[in-house]
Amino acid sequence: MLYTRRLAKNELNTWLELEQPPTAEEIQFVSAFLNLPDSMFFITTVEGRAIGGTAIYRDKTRLAVALIAARLEAKLREDTALQLFRASLPFFKTLSIRDVDAIVGSDNTTGRIPFPMDFTLQSWTCPALKMMGFQKATHTYGIILEGNKSAQVRSPLKRDNTPNYDGARELLWNQRETIGLSCSQQWLAFDMAKARNTMATFHLQGKICLAIAAESFRGGHLVPFFAANPEILSSEMIAEAFLQHFSEGPLIFSLLGKGQKETINIIRNLCDSDSVIYEQMLLRKQL
Repeated sequence: MLYTRRLAKNELNTWLELEQPPTAEEIQFVSAFLNLPDSMFFITTVEGRAIGGTAIYRDKTRLAVALIAARLEAKLREDTALQLFRASLPFFKTLSIRDVDAIVGSDNTTGRIPFPMDFTLQSWTCPALKMMGFQKATHTYGIILEGNKSAQVRSPLKRDNTPNYDGARELLWNQRETIGLSCSQQWLAFDMAKARNTMATFHLQGKICLAIAAESFRGGHLVPFFAANPEILSSEMIAEAFLQHFSEGPLIFSLLGKGQKETINIIRNLCDSDSVIYEQMLLRKQL
């Protein structure tokens, strides 16, 4: 008999024990996620033994939920994945939840970035999610730029002394069509950046024009989201701002929409970097 329950905030180790021993870096990110007010962990047990679990984020901006992670013993995945998801995901539309998002990647790309900053589920989750009514919404992208070999740029943009979180939130919302992506994982990235004080905002002409979430990560920077106002900044200006303010070491963009490809290509050309590009699939279930 499967039994699923929600983990309390002080049960971090129960989640961490589901897979291989975590690194200090992984513990740091998981702890930050657990401390968000809208994060939830569920654990599934059989006869008292933990066999898997899910991590959920409630998105108050889009009025939605995101499935951020799924853990399940390999030998049980084919027969048990559907039960795992049904026990932790909403079934019915409410005033505060209208849909559920999940991003699925190929198994050779997942795991490059610690949970929850990759936002990506392994491929074994896909059949069960589709059986539950999830459908493809769009593709998302990620890119790893291995290093800055030659970029020497000067940007007119100066980083705000204090991040303008309200302005950044409005910018990300208003530019979702320009970005080519609107999903709950973006708002998790926003909340993580705010909680960890890793967001940078920039103003020009008295208006917020650029917001970047950038974690110091393995000698470089991990960028889970950025949003810019195209009426103020060109793609070249956005790229120059990135390379002036976050130029050391690798740049890892974990969640990109198709509208951001031009900026990323300019960054890649300016820094003459080796790169790894990977594609992911955003699945969505309307409630």
